[in-house]
Amino acid sequence: TGATGATGPDGQTGATGATGPDGQTGATGATGPDGQTGATGATGPDGQTGATGATGPDGQTGATGATGPDGQTGATGATGPDGQTGATGATGPDGQTGATGATGPNGQTGVTGATGPDGQTGATGATGPGGQTGATGATGPDGQTGVTGATGPGGQTGATGATGVQGATGPSGTSGNTYAIFGAPITIGSTPDFMVTGTYITLEPGTHMVIVSMLMSTYVGPSPAGSYYWLRSTFSDSPSSTTRTSDLMGPGIASGCLIGNSFFSVLNGVILINNQSGRSKTYYYIAGQTADASTPGIGNNPIVNFGAGAWSEDKIVTIKISD
Repeated sequence: TGATGATGPDGQTGATGATGPDGQTGATGATGPDGQTGATGATGPDGQTGATGATGPDGQTGATGATGPDGQTGATGATGPDGQTGATGATGPDGQTGATGATGPNGQTGVTGATGPDGQTGATGATGPGGQTGATGATGPDGQTGVTGATGPGGQTGATGATGVQGATGPSGTSGNTYAIFGAPITIGSTPDFMVTGTYITLEPGTHMVIVSMLMSTYVGPSPAGSYYWLRSTFSDSPSSTTRTSDLMGPGIASGCLIGNSFFSVLNGVILINNQSGRSKTYYYIAGQTADASTPGIGNNPIVNFGAGAWSEDKIVTIKISD
């Protein structure tokens, strides 16, 4: 049912006619007997309403009267136009899910039908492609070693293989001691110069310590009384040179002295030679530059068989001390 339409406006109240003036009140006559009640005259017009008296105090609320019967339903007024649709209210939150009802009891299992006859075997389908090879499983533990079988007869010896290629030559080891090669013995008298002995020694690159030991003797007899004979020796760069090599470290002299009334004496010393040529080099032993005093003179009794290994004491040995 649509909403009840609004009540229309009340019509205007008509104008009240003017009240006539009141007549004067006559004198009150004697009260006669009550006559029959005459007919009620027409109601005179209402007098003016007196001023409203002061409102008296509220009386007590009377008891509620009984509800009267419902009046007849008035005619339905015309349906007013529909009002605009109000905005949709926000959706309320979802209610909680109700508890799941209890599962009903299972129905009884029906009777199993009879098994039908087996069908014919179908033709074998084509073989599908091979699947990928699975991963190799872990190797199981080794079994126990079996009993060693009897040794078989020895096989024939195979042919000897070809000789392999010779390996590269290893680095040269450190040189050992080197000994001099002796020449022919010489005789040395009194001389301010060096003389060639013919003895030589070959040294590889590096620094060498050359140890010289040579016997000195006049051989024919003892040296003159009161005499002395001082003999020096060293090395040169060529077999014919009597000049000291420039490879000497320091003076490079090995010397000895034969004193008066002596048959023998030993010349000895250490000479340092530094071969910086980058290759093996030969050095030649020279002796001389004598200093002497004797009566009648050393020249009459020179040193013989010198510098060539004629005596067992003659030695020239080298030791390499650095590269």
